[in-house]
Amino acid sequence: MVRKLRHGMVICMMFVSLVACQNESGLKIEHSSVEFGSTQDRDDRSLHFRVSLVEDENVPKTDYNIRFVVEDSYIQELIGTDTVEVPDTYETKNGGGLVTGTSMPLAKRIDHDKLRKVIEKGKAVTVEVYHHDEVFDRQKVDLFRENIIPAATFSSDAKIETIDLTEANDIEQFKKAINGMFTNEYVVSVLHTLPDYQVNVGKESYYIWTDGAGKVMNVKDPYTLYSLSTQSLWEILELIGNKNELSVIFPDNR
Repeated sequence: MVRKLRHGMVICMMFVSLVACQNESGLKIEHSSVEFGSTQDRDDRSLHFRVSLVEDENVPKTDYNIRFVVEDSYIQELIGTDTVEVPDTYETKNGGGLVTGTSMPLAKRIDHDKLRKVIEKGKAVTVEVYHHDEVFDRQKVDLFRENIIPAATFSSDAKIETIDLTEANDIEQFKKAINGMFTNEYVVSVLHTLPDYQVNVGKESYYIWTDGAGKVMNVKDPYTLYSLSTQSLWEILELIGNKNELSVIFPDNR
Protein backbone atom coordinates (compact mmCIF):
# COMPACT_ATOMS: atom_id res chain seq x y z
CA MET A 1 0.00 0.00 0.00
CA VAL A 2 2.85 2.38 0.95
CA ARG A 3 4.71 1.47 -2.24
CA LYS A 4 1.64 2.20 -4.35
CA LEU A 5 1.18 5.54 -2.60
CA ARG A 6 4.82 6.50 -3.17
CA HIS A 7 4.59 5.38 -6.79
CA GLY A 8 1.50 7.56 -7.29
CA MET A 9 3.20 10.56 -5.69
CA VAL A 10 6.21 10.15 -7.99
CA ILE A 11 3.96 10.08 -11.07
CA CYS A 12 2.11 13.20 -9.86
CA MET A 13 5.36 15.05 -9.25
CA MET A 14 6.63 14.09 -12.71
CA PHE A 15 3.38 15.32 -14.29
CA VAL A 16 3.49 18.65 -12.40
CA SER A 17 7.12 19.06 -13.37
CA LEU A 18 6.34 18.37 -17.02
CA VAL A 19 3.52 20.93 -17.07
CA ALA A 20 5.70 23.49 -15.35
CA CYS A 21 8.50 22.97 -17.88
CA GLN A 22 6.09 23.18 -20.74
CA ASN A 23 4.94 26.66 -19.62
CA GLU A 24 8.35 28.09 -18.69
CA SER A 25 8.22 30.21 -21.83
CA GLY A 26 5.35 32.25 -20.39
CA LEU A 27 3.27 31.56 -23.50
CA LYS A 28 -0.17 30.06 -23.13
CA ILE A 29 -2.86 29.14 -25.66
CA GLU A 30 -6.11 30.83 -24.64
CA HIS A 31 -8.53 29.81 -27.41
CA SER A 32 -8.40 27.90 -30.68
CA SER A 33 -10.89 27.05 -33.40
CA VAL A 34 -11.41 25.67 -36.87
CA GLU A 35 -13.69 27.85 -39.00
CA PHE A 36 -15.34 27.58 -42.39
CA GLY A 37 -15.79 30.63 -44.57
CA SER A 38 -15.75 34.28 -43.56
CA THR A 39 -18.35 36.78 -42.39
CA GLN A 40 -16.42 39.45 -44.31
CA ASP A 41 -16.20 37.62 -47.64
CA ARG A 42 -19.11 35.47 -48.81
CA ASP A 43 -16.96 34.01 -51.57
CA ASP A 44 -14.56 32.56 -49.01
CA ARG A 45 -14.72 28.74 -49.06
CA SER A 46 -11.54 27.99 -47.09
CA LEU A 47 -10.99 26.24 -43.79
CA HIS A 48 -9.44 28.62 -41.26
CA PHE A 49 -7.29 27.59 -38.29
CA ARG A 50 -7.37 30.23 -35.53
CA VAL A 51 -5.59 30.60 -32.20
CA SER A 52 -5.20 33.28 -29.52
CA LEU A 53 -2.24 33.39 -27.12
CA VAL A 54 -1.48 35.27 -23.92
CA GLU A 55 1.95 36.07 -22.51
CA ASP A 56 3.00 36.39 -18.90
CA GLU A 57 4.63 39.65 -17.82
CA ASN A 58 8.44 39.59 -17.86
CA VAL A 59 8.30 36.65 -20.28
CA PRO A 60 11.77 35.70 -21.58
CA LYS A 61 12.48 37.03 -25.05
CA THR A 62 12.20 34.23 -27.60
CA ASP A 63 10.86 33.59 -31.05
CA TYR A 64 8.29 30.91 -31.72
CA ASN A 65 6.09 29.32 -34.35
CA ILE A 66 2.58 27.85 -34.39
CA ARG A 67 1.26 24.74 -36.10
CA PHE A 68 -1.95 22.74 -36.19
CA VAL A 69 -1.43 18.98 -36.18
CA VAL A 70 -4.33 17.24 -37.94
CA GLU A 71 -4.91 13.73 -36.63
CA ASP A 72 -8.27 13.03 -38.26
CA SER A 73 -8.26 11.39 -41.70
CA TYR A 74 -11.40 13.20 -42.91
CA ILE A 75 -9.88 16.65 -42.28
CA GLN A 76 -6.62 15.47 -43.85
CA GLU A 77 -8.58 14.60 -47.00
CA LEU A 78 -10.30 18.00 -46.96
CA ILE A 79 -7.08 20.02 -46.87
CA GLY A 80 -4.57 17.54 -48.30
CA THR A 81 -2.11 17.57 -45.38
CA ASP A 82 -1.67 16.48 -41.76
CA THR A 83 0.16 19.62 -40.56
CA VAL A 84 -0.90 23.22 -41.01
CA GLU A 85 1.86 25.73 -40.27
CA VAL A 86 1.11 29.36 -39.52
CA PRO A 87 3.63 30.95 -41.91
CA ASP A 88 4.88 33.74 -39.63
CA THR A 89 7.50 33.53 -36.90
CA TYR A 90 6.59 35.49 -33.76
CA GLU A 91 8.56 36.98 -30.88
CA THR A 92 7.45 37.42 -27.28
CA LYS A 93 6.65 41.02 -26.32
CA ASN A 94 6.90 41.03 -22.53
CA GLY A 95 3.21 40.46 -21.91
CA GLY A 96 0.11 40.98 -24.03
CA GLY A 97 -1.56 38.68 -26.48
CA LEU A 98 -1.73 37.51 -30.05
CA VAL A 99 -4.54 36.39 -32.35
CA THR A 100 -3.41 34.64 -35.51
CA GLY A 101 -3.96 31.69 -37.78
CA THR A 102 -3.86 30.53 -41.37
CA SER A 103 -6.19 29.22 -44.05
CA MET A 104 -6.34 26.14 -46.23
CA PRO A 105 -8.32 25.68 -49.47
CA LEU A 106 -10.60 22.66 -49.60
CA ALA A 107 -9.71 19.74 -51.85
CA LYS A 108 -13.28 18.39 -51.77
CA ARG A 109 -16.80 19.44 -50.84
CA ILE A 110 -17.29 19.76 -47.11
CA ASP A 111 -19.79 17.81 -45.00
CA HIS A 112 -20.55 20.39 -42.30
CA ASP A 113 -22.27 18.07 -39.84
CA LYS A 114 -19.48 15.52 -40.07
CA LEU A 115 -16.76 18.14 -39.65
CA ARG A 116 -18.51 19.70 -36.66
CA LYS A 117 -18.83 16.34 -34.89
CA VAL A 118 -15.20 15.47 -35.59
CA ILE A 119 -13.89 18.81 -34.28
CA GLU A 120 -16.13 18.97 -31.21
CA LYS A 121 -14.86 15.60 -29.98
CA GLY A 122 -11.58 17.40 -29.31
CA LYS A 123 -9.38 14.69 -30.80
CA ALA A 124 -9.00 15.73 -34.43
CA VAL A 125 -6.71 18.78 -34.30
CA THR A 126 -4.01 19.92 -31.87
CA VAL A 127 -2.49 23.39 -31.95
CA GLU A 128 1.09 23.73 -30.75
CA VAL A 129 3.29 26.72 -29.92
CA TYR A 130 6.90 25.69 -30.41
CA HIS A 131 10.50 26.71 -30.95
CA HIS A 132 12.53 24.17 -32.91
CA ASP A 133 12.02 20.88 -31.03
CA GLU A 134 10.60 22.43 -27.87
CA VAL A 135 6.83 22.71 -27.48
CA PHE A 136 5.86 25.61 -25.20
CA ASP A 137 2.14 24.86 -25.09
CA ARG A 138 -0.45 22.74 -26.89
CA GLN A 139 -4.24 22.49 -26.93
CA LYS A 140 -6.84 20.20 -28.44
CA VAL A 141 -9.16 22.17 -30.72
CA ASP A 142 -12.84 21.48 -29.93
CA LEU A 143 -14.56 24.55 -31.41
CA PHE A 144 -15.94 24.65 -34.97
CA ARG A 145 -17.43 27.85 -36.37
CA GLU A 146 -19.51 27.98 -39.53
CA ASN A 147 -19.24 31.58 -40.70
CA ILE A 148 -21.42 31.05 -43.75
CA ILE A 149 -24.33 28.65 -44.03
CA PRO A 150 -25.85 26.83 -47.00
CA ALA A 151 -28.61 28.85 -48.65
CA ALA A 152 -30.73 25.71 -49.00
CA THR A 153 -30.89 22.49 -47.01
CA PHE A 154 -32.55 19.23 -47.95
CA SER A 155 -31.76 15.55 -47.70
CA SER A 156 -29.03 14.31 -50.03
CA ASP A 157 -31.21 11.24 -50.60
CA ALA A 158 -34.15 13.31 -51.82
CA LYS A 159 -35.52 12.42 -55.24
CA ILE A 160 -35.27 15.40 -57.58
CA GLU A 161 -36.32 15.32 -61.22
CA THR A 162 -33.08 15.38 -63.20
CA ILE A 163 -32.77 16.77 -66.69
CA ASP A 164 -29.64 16.40 -68.84
CA LEU A 165 -29.01 19.03 -71.48
CA THR A 166 -26.59 17.59 -74.03
CA GLU A 167 -27.40 19.42 -77.26
CA ALA A 168 -25.16 22.42 -77.94
CA ASN A 169 -28.13 24.65 -78.74
CA ASP A 170 -29.95 23.69 -75.51
CA ILE A 171 -26.84 24.33 -73.44
CA GLU A 172 -26.39 27.75 -75.04
CA GLN A 173 -30.03 28.67 -74.40
CA PHE A 174 -29.83 27.58 -70.76
CA LYS A 175 -26.65 29.58 -70.14
CA LYS A 176 -28.26 32.59 -71.79
CA ALA A 177 -31.34 32.23 -69.56
CA ILE A 178 -29.33 32.19 -66.32
CA ASN A 179 -26.97 34.92 -67.48
CA GLY A 180 -29.19 37.62 -66.01
CA MET A 181 -29.64 36.02 -62.58
CA PHE A 182 -28.58 38.03 -59.56
CA THR A 183 -27.22 36.97 -56.19
CA ASN A 184 -29.17 37.01 -52.95
CA GLU A 185 -26.12 38.20 -51.01
CA TYR A 186 -27.52 37.75 -47.53
CA VAL A 187 -29.76 34.77 -46.95
CA VAL A 188 -32.42 35.84 -44.45
CA SER A 189 -34.20 32.49 -44.36
CA VAL A 190 -32.71 29.25 -45.58
CA LEU A 191 -34.69 27.39 -48.21
CA HIS A 192 -35.87 24.06 -46.85
CA THR A 193 -38.00 23.14 -49.84
CA LEU A 194 -36.86 20.57 -52.32
CA PRO A 195 -35.71 21.91 -55.72
CA ASP A 196 -38.11 21.20 -58.55
CA TYR A 197 -35.34 20.22 -60.94
CA GLN A 198 -31.67 19.41 -61.18
CA VAL A 199 -30.44 20.49 -64.59
CA ASN A 200 -27.12 19.03 -65.72
CA VAL A 201 -25.28 21.16 -68.23
CA GLY A 202 -21.97 19.61 -69.22
CA LYS A 203 -19.79 19.45 -66.09
CA GLU A 204 -22.06 21.84 -64.17
CA SER A 205 -25.32 21.07 -62.39
CA TYR A 206 -27.97 23.50 -61.15
CA TYR A 207 -30.90 23.23 -58.76
CA ILE A 208 -34.00 25.07 -59.95
CA TRP A 209 -36.90 26.24 -57.77
CA THR A 210 -40.02 27.41 -59.60
CA ASP A 211 -42.31 28.16 -56.66
CA GLY A 212 -42.79 31.90 -56.25
CA ALA A 213 -39.88 33.83 -57.76
CA GLY A 214 -37.60 31.46 -59.63
CA LYS A 215 -34.35 30.57 -57.91
CA VAL A 216 -31.25 28.72 -59.01
CA MET A 217 -28.17 27.34 -57.26
CA ASN A 218 -25.00 25.78 -58.61
CA VAL A 219 -24.74 22.32 -57.03
CA LYS A 220 -21.04 22.93 -56.34
CA ASP A 221 -21.80 26.10 -54.37
CA PRO A 222 -24.66 25.57 -51.90
CA TYR A 223 -23.90 28.89 -50.15
CA THR A 224 -25.05 31.21 -52.92
CA LEU A 225 -28.66 31.45 -54.07
CA TYR A 226 -29.57 33.30 -57.25
CA SER A 227 -32.88 34.81 -58.26
CA LEU A 228 -34.23 34.44 -61.78
CA SER A 229 -36.20 37.02 -63.68
CA THR A 230 -39.67 36.02 -64.88
CA GLN A 231 -38.32 35.93 -68.42
CA SER A 232 -35.41 33.62 -67.45
CA LEU A 233 -37.69 31.25 -65.55
CA TRP A 234 -40.05 31.07 -68.53
CA GLU A 235 -37.16 30.28 -70.89
CA ILE A 236 -35.79 27.54 -68.62
CA LEU A 237 -39.17 25.83 -68.22
CA GLU A 238 -39.78 26.10 -71.93
CA LEU A 239 -36.36 24.62 -72.61
CA ILE A 240 -36.84 21.60 -70.34
CA GLY A 241 -40.25 21.03 -71.86
CA ASN A 242 -42.55 21.41 -68.85
CA LYS A 243 -45.65 22.84 -70.54
CA ASN A 244 -47.90 21.96 -67.57
CA GLU A 245 -45.84 23.97 -65.13
CA LEU A 246 -45.67 26.87 -67.58
CA SER A 247 -49.45 27.06 -67.65
CA VAL A 248 -49.63 27.03 -63.82
CA ILE A 249 -46.91 29.62 -63.20
CA PHE A 250 -47.78 31.79 -66.20
CA PRO A 251 -51.54 31.40 -66.68
CA ASP A 252 -51.64 34.55 -68.82
CA ASN A 253 -48.79 33.38 -71.10
CA ARG A 254 -46.27 35.71 -69.46
